Amino acid sequence: MTNSFFRLFFWAVPMGLALMTCAPAVRADDARQLYEQATDFFEAGDYEAAARTFRDAWTIKPTWKLLYNIGQSEAAAKRYGHALVAFESYLVEGGDEIQEERREEVLKEISRIRPLVGLLEIAAPDGAEILVDGEPAGLAPLSGPLRLAARRHEVKVVLDGETLLEKQVDIFGEATTTLNAEKNSNATGPAEPEKIASTPITAPSSEAATSSTADTDKKNKGLLIAGIVTGALGLAGAGVGTAFFIKGNRDWDDYKAAAAAGNEQKYNTLKNDTLPADNAAVAVSFAAGGALLVTSAVLLVVYGLRHRKNEQLTGNASIQPVPAGVAITF
Repeated sequence: MTNSFFRLFFWAVPMGLALMTCAPAVRADDARQLYEQATDFFEAGDYEAAARTFRDAWTIKPTWKLLYNIGQSEAAAKRYGHALVAFESYLVEGGDEIQEERREEVLKEISRIRPLVGLLEIAAPDGAEILVDGEPAGLAPLSGPLRLAARRHEVKVVLDGETLLEKQVDIFGEATTTLNAEKNSNATGPAEPEKIASTPITAPSSEAATSSTADTDKKNKGLLIAGIVTGALGLAGAGVGTAFFIKGNRDWDDYKAAAAAGNEQKYNTLKNDTLPADNAAVAVSFAAGGALLVTSAVLLVVYGLRHRKNEQLTGNASIQPVPAGVAITF
């Protein structure tokens, strides 16, 4: 009996450890295979299948990087509600690990698709299954309103095999529609849509961003033109100062020559009128030219900084579907 126990223990422990070691590897292989299949679906233009398969891969290996691929696929399939949830989850779960360029890209895509998404609130008995367009959306009570693309959807609520509600519902962008599927409800349809009070991530609308960008561009161009004009005037002032400086040197030579020749009239004219005027002209021209050049330099530096910042905040507002954009290591 004792010997049998030890023989069983001797074989069972290594086999158990082997199974425990192999299981993660098998799961990783499955996730990798699903990822490759999803990529193939995406490249073939079957975006719904790509999103579904990316989600299957995420279920096996829930890495936040896959949420980006899911968001891309859902957006390409025009299932904007699912895409918005995926992109927002990607930003939250990825946190500081997301590169700044990718973060800005996703925020722009969120800004683009948010006006295309509305909310659907459903009141239903606890445990009732909610289906949207034939797909399970959860059990009542839901943790929050459903996010759906702004279009007509088929909504169905089922409890214990009984259909409590089944109807087509129009969802409006950035608005909330409500349905009541309670058994004692006399509701005949969705309530009038209300504007959504708040959204998880604040991002400007594409129209507002375009208007703001245009205004900023005008201001930046004004700075650039002012900097160029001021710089040209500064150079002109420096040129005038240089001309008066050269003239002053010549008048000084004439002044010394008049003194040596005893030409008192010319000597007094140069000493009392010409040379002081030359010196004043040189001082004023160089001072004004220098001030204008400094002002020009400041204006151009400010223009450069604002132009660079504006470039970082603008660009294409939509993400081009590239499933290989996120490298997944399983």
